[in-house]
Amino acid sequence: NGDKVDVSSLLNSGTRIDDVFTFVVGAVDEDETRTDALMVATMDTKDKTINVMNIPRDTMCNNTATGASKKINAAYGMDTGGKGGNIEQMGKEIERLMGFRPDKYVIVNFDGIAAIVDAIGGVDYDVPFDMKYDDPSQNLHIDLKKGQQHLDGKQTVGFLRWRHNNDYTVQYTNGDEGRVENQQKFLKSLAGQVLQIKNVTKIRSIAEAVFKNVKTDFSAGELLWMGMQAMQIDNSSIQFFTLPGYGKMSTAGTSVQYSFFFPYYDQTLE
Repeated sequence: NGDKVDVSSLLNSGTRIDDVFTFVVGAVDEDETRTDALMVATMDTKDKTINVMNIPRDTMCNNTATGASKKINAAYGMDTGGKGGNIEQMGKEIERLMGFRPDKYVIVNFDGIAAIVDAIGGVDYDVPFDMKYDDPSQNLHIDLKKGQQHLDGKQTVGFLRWRHNNDYTVQYTNGDEGRVENQQKFLKSLAGQVLQIKNVTKIRSIAEAVFKNVKTDFSAGELLWMGMQAMQIDNSSIQFFTLPGYGKMSTAGTSVQYSFFFPYYDQTLE
């Protein structure tokens, strides 16, 4: 109903499980004001598993905001004059939604994604269609062919930023939602490719690429340690989930209808 909830009084944060670490990975849009992708990862260094929960960006938050600001992707830019960087608010919304606050955070922008891709020597990806777009004012030139491609960092950023071809003959069928879906699919694939055992020798350069190009409260040493742990985890033990739920329109306290995502609580807890 839009009333502010004091989470601390409602939640018992439970018993800490040894050797289990949680962290949130947020990928920000061009303006770095919203999180286009938000994933909460749990890494069990004893049982050697990684589980990643993708939180849809339209997930409605239980806060006093109205309209589109009530979506979880807006938490990062809340109360910052649209500048982004509100890690505290983002953590609060994740805690309200999932019942715990992740231990650490990593916020990655396009430069950071490019650096990570280059650190592993590029990524293989099945590009859904020919992508041809030029915007000289932003020095943005995208020219990708449909099909399986080996993309470097710069091409990856082009793929993630693409909205339509120069002549508009090709574009995502459902506009920005389609672009975000594609971004999230790509980031899943990238995570899987980064964590392959063949990259063990590159772990230091991957950790450096992450540390230099992202906002994080991991220290460089912690990132390296986490990376070494992750590399010991078999690919089949890395699972990706999406928050179970349903889409529904809501005015969220305004006179306009917005599309929101609501979780199914029982399935989410499971």
